Amino acid sequence: MTLQALQEYVQNGQFLEACREADHLIASGAVCGPDLAAAHRGAALAHFGLGRVFAAIEQGEKALAVVARHPNRVCSALLHTELGDYYLALSDWHKAKAHYTRALSQTGTGLFGEQRARVYQRLGCACLARKEYQEALGAFAQAAELFHAWGQADLLFAVTRLQIRCHLDQGATAPVADLLARNEALLGDVHAPAARCQHWLDVARCLRLAGDLSESLRLCRQVLDAQDADEATLAAVCALSGENALDLGRTAEACKCAEQAVALSQGISDHTVINQVSHLRRRLSQIG
Repeated sequence: MTLQALQEYVQNGQFLEACREADHLIASGAVCGPDLAAAHRGAALAHFGLGRVFAAIEQGEKALAVVARHPNRVCSALLHTELGDYYLALSDWHKAKAHYTRALSQTGTGLFGEQRARVYQRLGCACLARKEYQEALGAFAQAAELFHAWGQADLLFAVTRLQIRCHLDQGATAPVADLLARNEALLGDVHAPAARCQHWLDVARCLRLAGDLSESLRLCRQVLDAQDADEATLAAVCALSGENALDLGRTAEACKCAEQAVALSQGISDHTVINQVSHLRRRLSQIG
């Protein structure tokens, strides 16, 4: 019954064992001060690994309370980051944003480079979900700068896609051209198999917003004909294809796209894509 054993269980993904170890450590009084905070943090991570988000939050808050009595900026920033992740998983954007902001606002935390960039990216996601577009763009820009500096092509590609979405959600296509060009140039360095299809999807969205529905639809078909798109991308492409077909007066084609989008969206957790599929279905239901 040791803190090291708890940490090893968490690192190895043995979350049930980690929960039991943490419970024993905390209940026995075998740890105090910073070690007690570490035990609560380990319990939080284990619960989160098991999908017990509320239990993770409870343990994370207890760890933070211990750190408040034994100040440690590094541990505080880490806990705020992790609590942000827990609230992000619950779609509690307000609390997620608050914790990420606290993590980033503290100095001397050891939170730098790629790790800091990831927190900026998650902060941007929370702001984007709240439609706080300028704050989201600011956070994404910080993340992009750090990912670029550290040579993280995959992560830079992903955060650039979020910047593109942020602009398109506001109906702005002009700022998107440079971002699309950046990701086009990154494709050769990105390892994710679905990256090419994701890029085509972003271009297709931009074309639709610019009013070029036929070219948008052509790119959507290009994605559907490819062999390396993930389910979320395919579902989004089907929904976009349906929107384009509907606006072109091709209702039967739109209905077929909607059926495909619904089937593909069953196994994904991307709320943005799910909402896009729902929007297409609502439009079709209004037609009857």
